Amino acid sequence: MTVSSPPQPNDLTRLREAIDQVDNQLADLLLQRFAMGAAVAQAKRGQAAGLNMRPEREVEILRRLAARWQGPAPVGVMAVIWRQIISAVLQMQGPLRVVAPVLDDGAVAVLAREHFGLTVPIEAGGAPEAILAQVEADPTCVAVLPCEGDWLFRFQPGPCEIVARLPFLGEGPGAKAYLVAQQAYQPTGADTGIFRTPERIFTRPLGPATDWAALRAKGAGETFLGAFAQPLYQSATGAAISIV
Repeated sequence: MTVSSPPQPNDLTRLREAIDQVDNQLADLLLQRFAMGAAVAQAKRGQAAGLNMRPEREVEILRRLAARWQGPAPVGVMAVIWRQIISAVLQMQGPLRVVAPVLDDGAVAVLAREHFGLTVPIEAGGAPEAILAQVEADPTCVAVLPCEGDWLFRFQPGPCEIVARLPFLGEGPGAKAYLVAQQAYQPTGADTGIFRTPERIFTRPLGPATDWAALRAKGAGETFLGAFAQPLYQSATGAAISIV
């Protein structure tokens, strides 16, 4: 699509008209995007029931767009917009339940809302174990649970794994949460594994050459709990990071 040069800043009327034209084009493109999502949903009809969420595909989209993002608006603006688009399309493609615990500060529920957008209902759950039981019983259910807590020592991976960490945008001082789903984590090429020993929970960077089957085979005193894609803003460290 050819983009014409914007009018001069001193011509406010023409600037506003140009903005309206761009807004109309964006709306038309969004309608096309949702129509394509509906076509994907139609193509998936008849497949085995389950969760249509594909975290690795979502990461691929956001990383690709972040790499080409230039201009005065921060890349976080793009990420927020596309999370809304991705989640709306995901809801079009089949059932999706999102359950988060009710905590005093509500931070985990906020992370769930930011990740899944405005259109996906967020259910209030109880204890982490009760929420995980819902995920194990319903393949269309996902859990959003805090990155810290004793539940990580009791979590038994198998049909369910940790498949994402929220927020995906990057590192920061705020709350973080894990996304647990009834699916195996699919690598993105730049990932971080989550492991458990009897004494601690820790993370370790995982590269493209990682043997994922070997990771899932319990041994050497470590249990693989899942993984998450390295965020758009990643601190430059290759060491294991203790989180509990």
